[in-house]
Formats: sequence, structure tokens, C-alpha cells
Amino acid sequence: MEQGVAADASAVWGRANRLQTNAIVGSGAYEVRVQIDGGWRVMYVAKFELAIYALHAFHKKTQKTRKDDIELAKKRYKQIGVSQ
Repeated sequence: MEQGVAADASAVWGRANRLQTNAIVGSGAYEVRVQIDGGWRVMYVAKFELAIYALHAFHKKTQKTRKDDIELAKKRYKQIGVSQ
């Protein structure tokens, strides 16, 4: 990873104000909430020793998460072969 990209990522993760599990997507899935220019969400899985998979990242404009965002994260969760 390039230094500039790593610095940008660390600035975003440093601003994360809430981390929670997201069982709707699948077992072991988490959601990070970041408040920069509104609300951002990153859904990810960290069940593997050497990898963290970002399933979906999106700008959240309403209080309720859109069904399309959840379905996309679920689809990607299944694609990486996570056992429930």
C-alpha cells in the first residue's frame, strides 16, 4: 500500500465513531460508522488470519440502511466463502 493511501485510510479509521457487528450480513461481519461529510459505513469481515475483506462501503444519507446496500454486502460475504 502506498504511503498516501495508508495515511488517508488511517485518518478515516481514526475518525470511526462506532463499530458494531452486522449479523444481517452474516456471522463475523462488522460495520464501522464514520462521520465525515455525513455518515459513511464500511461493512467488512475479519475472520481470516491474513485478510480483512471490505464487503461494501457507502455514503449513508438516511437513517435506515438501503436494502440494496445490505444485499450487496450479503452477496460479497457469500462470494468469499465465509462459513457461518
